[in-house]
Amino acid sequence: MSKTPLYMLFILASLSLIYAPSVLALEEVTLQLKWKHTFQFAGYYAAKEKGFYKERGLEVNIIPATPGQDVIKPVLDGRAHFGVSDNSLLQERNSGKPIVMLSVIFQHSPLVFLTLEKDFTKGIHSIQDNSAMLELSNTEILAFLKKANIDINQMTLVEHSFDPNDLINGKVDLISAYSTDEPFYLEKANLYYKSFSPRILDIDFYGDNLYTSESQIEEHPKRVKAFREASIKGWEYAMNNKEEIIQLILLKYNNQTSYDFLRYQADNMDDLIQPLLVEMGYFSLERWQHIVETYQDLNMLGQDFKLDPFLYDPNPKVALAVFYRSLWIAAIILVCVSTLAFYLLKINRRLDLALLESQNAKNIIWQEANLDSLTNLPNRRNFKNELKSSLDKAKHDKLTVALLYLDLDDFKAINDFYGHDVGDKLLIEAANRLVKTVNKTFGIFRLGGDEFTIIAENLTSYKEIETLSQTILESLSAPYSINKESLYISASIGISLYPEHTSKSDTLLRYADEAMYSSKALGRNQYQIFTQQLHQDILYKMQVIQDLRSALKNNEFELHYQPIVSLNTGDIKKAEALIRWNHPIHGITMPLEFIKIAEETSHIIEIGDWVFKTASSQLKQWMDKLQLDLTMSINTSPAQYQHKNTSLDSWFEHLESLNLPPQNIIIEITESLMMKENTNIEKKLIEFCHQGIQVALDDFGTGYSSLTHLNKFDIDFIKIDKSFIQHLSQHSQPLELCEAIIIMAHKLGLSVIAEGIETEEQRQLLMGIGCDYGQGYLFSSPMPAQAFEALLKSSNSSKEQFKLMSSNNKLGQNKI
Repeated sequence: MSKTPLYMLFILASLSLIYAPSVLALEEVTLQLKWKHTFQFAGYYAAKEKGFYKERGLEVNIIPATPGQDVIKPVLDGRAHFGVSDNSLLQERNSGKPIVMLSVIFQHSPLVFLTLEKDFTKGIHSIQDNSAMLELSNTEILAFLKKANIDINQMTLVEHSFDPNDLINGKVDLISAYSTDEPFYLEKANLYYKSFSPRILDIDFYGDNLYTSESQIEEHPKRVKAFREASIKGWEYAMNNKEEIIQLILLKYNNQTSYDFLRYQADNMDDLIQPLLVEMGYFSLERWQHIVETYQDLNMLGQDFKLDPFLYDPNPKVALAVFYRSLWIAAIILVCVSTLAFYLLKINRRLDLALLESQNAKNIIWQEANLDSLTNLPNRRNFKNELKSSLDKAKHDKLTVALLYLDLDDFKAINDFYGHDVGDKLLIEAANRLVKTVNKTFGIFRLGGDEFTIIAENLTSYKEIETLSQTILESLSAPYSINKESLYISASIGISLYPEHTSKSDTLLRYADEAMYSSKALGRNQYQIFTQQLHQDILYKMQVIQDLRSALKNNEFELHYQPIVSLNTGDIKKAEALIRWNHPIHGITMPLEFIKIAEETSHIIEIGDWVFKTASSQLKQWMDKLQLDLTMSINTSPAQYQHKNTSLDSWFEHLESLNLPPQNIIIEITESLMMKENTNIEKKLIEFCHQGIQVALDDFGTGYSSLTHLNKFDIDFIKIDKSFIQHLSQHSQPLELCEAIIIMAHKLGLSVIAEGIETEEQRQLLMGIGCDYGQGYLFSSPMPAQAFEALLKSSNSSKEQFKLMSSNNKLGQNKI
């Protein structure tokens, strides 16, 4: 027998040892959920159905839980190998149960308290006087009640049914719930509700933790590691492919629930999981320590509790005896392998190339794990580690760390218009400019998309931070030459400071992110340093957004009307419809407090539709009832014109159904809207003209209108902004400006309405320079529909009486 067949057999035998795991039967393992099958566990379904578990040699059976079930016991007695639970795992571990936390899925707990009580101005403490359904096995609930100094023994407690209908039907006043679940049913029932999160008392815990037992880790370490990694991969897939996983759940796991409910869950889980800010499965030792200390301060956890054994370490240290035994075995294997390698090298020199390729592969794997593939900057994973290291060092050396969170302004518009190739080149150039601009000792990272962070250590003053930020802004705002195109882009920067603002890395990142969004809200191309007021403003904004969701359904909006009068006769010729929000807690809320937020979240589309249809219906009612010719002026938002999917057809159809002449409607637009070069805007403004609806240019003089635009969009009215009116006096510059505007408007065939008239002197001056109409407190403040109707009746009655007196005078003259 020749040597070659022996060699081939030897190679095949070696390969069979190397690849044996891939052909072994899959290990069957069980995952115990903490609730029934919903999108709350989407990542595990994705890992199973997309084959991520099988890739790692696992066949996973996913078991749902029933209400009130002890989900810890199946893992401890071996019926399940892994489980999902809340932070009560800490108490279980403290009681001696060998539980180990593997991974965190929710960076923020979804736990909330829900009530339908509208008058909740007394705060959370008033729940002590109400009946409640609370899941008392959840230690986060107990921690919240203790920290709020609420005596649970004085509460009227009802056993939790986990049925939101018990709250809807008034069986109880308050329930503990998940922000991703029960609010769906309350909103579906068009109910106003108030939500209290433990976060308001700084109880910001993790949620839905993946765990196992110590025995699993000791006996099957590879299985545990494989299950954890596959689960995290499944969660990454699920959060990027929500629609697919929703359909999967309906098809294979739970066809009793609705699509709308699963969609609601999926949409509301981003805020809890934070997939754009935090690496999936990530947890912080310092934040777990904060949770432990919170429980200890409330006497809910032993003072001697050791956190290290509770937290899983994917790369554990090996005991010395095990190390020497492994080393001896490794030495024997090494001798065998070396002999084999020497023999194989003599036969085939190509193994050198294979080894080189293996090393290259390791380098590639390291780069993919730690560097951003596009810009070659350190990536999100690297950022997390570096930020923690920087804070640890700063704590030891008592230094300051500034975290800059940078987002390119309107990058999406460039990416969409010029294509991803140009967008990628712009990102690379922006990254290069950051590297050249920023101190080499500072860390620069790309988190993803157009978001970058900078860790600046040992800055000693605000002036240094501001100088650094301004230098970055100037560098990034210089023109970019890409594919022979000159492109311009700016950046918004948010800054948070350690230890001034917080000592926790996760919170430091969140505060910098909030400050960055504040920079964008204030006009972009600037920086903002975090403040507590800024944080409170964001919390307020989030509350307004939540309340807006149900405002229309609950009929909380109402319209007030302000007359627009003919300056020469004093007759009411027109009315302007002005929205008010009758908030169930705060009362009448003015548009300045919520319209901008509504525009940012697209709620303005539905609100705008409601305003148009309500105002036009009211106009028709007054015209028929009072037999008068009146015109209704309706404010609109730029956002209503910029959305591609918004259509004006329903407005025109509504007017037709009312049999209301379109010329009795005036649509008010702003100067800024008219100046935008946008085909959607132009199309919609031209539609008004074709339908016969009049258009008024609001706040004229505060923007940059051109005569071309006035003609192009067939504007009918110009409304002079009140800032010009309030300083009117004889021979004043504001009076000259108003006269110039009126002359220009009349030359173009436009009528003029002056806003904000408050004195008789202002009225007389405006009449003297030929102004057509006036609006302001001199005539009337905005008022509800019923009061405005009374004003119209009074005005009509005065005119009829005047006509009768005039007629009698003429008759008397004829007789003479």
